[in-house]
Amino acid sequence: MKPHISLKQLKVFVAVTQHQTLTAASDTLFLSKAAVSMSLSELEKQIGHALFDRVNNRLVINQEGQKLLPLADELLSRSRDIESLFGDEQSYRGVLRIGASDTVGNQVAPFLLSDFRDEHQHRSQQLFISNTALICQKLIDYQLDIGLVEGKTLHPELDSYPFSEDEMCIVVSPKHPLTKNRTSP
Repeated sequence: MKPHISLKQLKVFVAVTQHQTLTAASDTLFLSKAAVSMSLSELEKQIGHALFDRVNNRLVINQEGQKLLPLADELLSRSRDIESLFGDEQSYRGVLRIGASDTVGNQVAPFLLSDFRDEHQHRSQQLFISNTALICQKLIDYQLDIGLVEGKTLHPELDSYPFSEDEMCIVVSPKHPLTKNRTSP
């Protein structure tokens, strides 16, 4: 008969290895001591081996338990990954691939990304800096998720929305000839 090991049994097993008593493990798992004992006994029965040696009211992990522990930890970690994958606490996952034209990429994007990381706790972004035409092409080819450009984007497969306005200024010496042609106050 093949064993049918449950995640609950593995959680109990790992908790007992960490706390060495059924009472302490049951407290951390919010289960009764009897439920923890029964779950652990069922796991040992399923795999056909004792996982702990009983020493002075303590459970000391034995050789068989040592073999199971890393696999149990890995499975429980994967289980948590699956749970968090669809959880609402972090809605942004995976690598966010961002394209930006030269000026935006070098002057604006670093600040936008810093704010984004702080606000959403998302840490995995890639920034690709190039000209507007190449950014648009990479968006069309699904090589980027979003683009930030200062040039016009007239491609029919792309939607563009203004997110900021800026102002161009000329800076010259007060003695430069352009200072005589002032048009602003």
